[in-house]
Amino acid sequence: METVEDVYKALEARGFAPEWLTKGKEAAVLYFTGGRKQYKLYFDESFVEVSQKKRLFREEYWHSIGVRRYENPEDTVADVYDTVAWCLEEYGGKKEDKAHVQPE
Repeated sequence: METVEDVYKALEARGFAPEWLTKGKEAAVLYFTGGRKQYKLYFDESFVEVSQKKRLFREEYWHSIGVRRYENPEDTVADVYDTVAWCLEEYGGKKEDKAHVQPE
């Protein structure tokens, strides 16, 4: 894997539906559910963040539960994919249910 677009295509091949955040295809987000919890995975070529949807007094917000930065010269986009795949396994990512999880 050499680009974020490769990560995007690999996720599509696994049955997920990430969304591009930029026209230049430099960053994407993936919404998924794990049991009754809803998660958001943001990734670009040097950063991955996983957030969980929370509710406080009827107000919903995304609470960041993990961040991984890739700043060393030996880090690659494949490392980004490995982290995204780990998050999907760890937090129980299944195919996205668009009727259930809506982006803000």
